Amino acid sequence: MIHRCLLHVCFVFIGLMGPLAQAHRIDSLSATADFSADGREMSLEVSAEAVRILGRTEGLSMLPRFQAGGAAAEEVAAEVYARAAGYFSPRLEIWFDGRPVPFPSLVFSRVEVEEKDAVDPALTSAASDQKHVFIVGRWSGPVPVGATTYQINVTGDSVVAVGHKVAGQPVGRLIPQFTGMQSRPFSVPVAAGAEAGEEVAVAAAVEVARAAAPGLEHGFFYYVYQGFLHILPMGLDHILFVLALFLLATSLRPLLIQITMFTVAHSLTLALAMLEIVRLPDKPVEVLIAASIALVAVENLFRDTLSRWRPWVIFALGLVHGLGFAGAFKELLGGVPDGDWAGFVGMLAGFNIGVELGQLAVVGLAFAVVGWAWKRSWYRRVVVIPASVVIAGFGLYWALTRALETAG
Repeated sequence: MIHRCLLHVCFVFIGLMGPLAQAHRIDSLSATADFSADGREMSLEVSAEAVRILGRTEGLSMLPRFQAGGAAAEEVAAEVYARAAGYFSPRLEIWFDGRPVPFPSLVFSRVEVEEKDAVDPALTSAASDQKHVFIVGRWSGPVPVGATTYQINVTGDSVVAVGHKVAGQPVGRLIPQFTGMQSRPFSVPVAAGAEAGEEVAVAAAVEVARAAAPGLEHGFFYYVYQGFLHILPMGLDHILFVLALFLLATSLRPLLIQITMFTVAHSLTLALAMLEIVRLPDKPVEVLIAASIALVAVENLFRDTLSRWRPWVIFALGLVHGLGFAGAFKELLGGVPDGDWAGFVGMLAGFNIGVELGQLAVVGLAFAVVGWAWKRSWYRRVVVIPASVVIAGFGLYWALTRALETAG
């Protein structure tokens, strides 16, 4: 009876994590407001990757036709834009002077980008080899009379890169906002005297806005917190990888060996990727991460002890996971800061420490649930093999769907 209950606990725990099944796949949006130099008019441009709006399964079938152009694209465009129309308003709020205003009615189009981290639609081009399709919504209209500040706040499960422009010119870096966060207020330009001339007035408005633009003022512990969040609860693929390591252990020594090799490896590639010494496209990295989960879980089915070569395999797989963490960290920073190396090292160290604390929390929770049964004769049959089969299934499914998306 206890065996059956324990098995149910393992499956229920993994099943409840299903809605979080994409570690770096939470909605990643951009939202950029562009104000006229006199602060009376604004345009809003928001974008999200089409496969997120449509859902992975439908997106993989619809996007090839949508990208093809002509009649094939027209057949699906209406449905794509209808989905997009209801996608952004539950995830974003626009505030002026500390109060929300009704979310505007967006006009939709499509744009293709080559790199995932080129989230500002203004930076995209129309090259034929582009791989990512972003749905872009635009709106233009008057600013509320007398408004002096505005904010773009995140209300849905999203990361939003918030941008700010005046007269089409960027006046601050993209600032990442996470679920439930309110952006620091951006200043609405103040009308300059007509006698100054339009060109001078625009230049003055841009200069004032750049001086007042909010920067990245988060402290060390903010990045520790965000690193932890990228494991618990946002990183199910990394959680399952750590659980696959845990399942082979029946004592602390093999577990510590594996965790140490994994930690050293992903810390190394996280740093190298952030310094742009090592760079790989994000989608193949996500495929490799998913495949690594399946590989470790499948090995658990055939071995009950730590092999001599497994720690080095874990090290190699940790190098891949570090590249995945780098993608998340770049989204968090909105890019790699220039000049302030001491601050950058602090941010990087804080994020990495948060990741480690998240991994240790996963190990601690797993030990609390099944660690007491490590030495029982039925532990491998009742816990290790069924749980490893489930984890391998997740890994193989993710590897396949991500590979199909990459090929598309």
